[in-house]
Amino acid sequence: MPKQIKFKKQYKPIKFGDGPDPGTVEGHRKAMAEAAAPRPLTEYLTVSDVAAILAVSDDTILKQFGSLDGVIDIGTPAEMHRRRKRVLRIPRRTLERYIAEKQVKVRRRA
Repeated sequence: MPKQIKFKKQYKPIKFGDGPDPGTVEGHRKAMAEAAAPRPLTEYLTVSDVAAILAVSDDTILKQFGSLDGVIDIGTPAEMHRRRKRVLRIPRRTLERYIAEKQVKVRRRA
């Protein structure tokens, strides 16, 4: 039977199917390698891309999407005598979620 290891940090057990037990050294190494594997990059849209899709102005997109989760603000902060410059990158999934939330739901009469 493989030697059990006590870890300082408690890790969630990962199901490997027929693979090694997560409580073993080999299982722990495999779990850590899978956790550190790079995730696929999401597609980010610019403010003007989203404005063209929704047929609104760039200012509207800056106001609506500036505080949503997942949106990246790579602009510059406000300084003395200089206004801040907002440059947003909006993930496609965030745009799709926004559209789904704002869509008008039609109720049919029975």
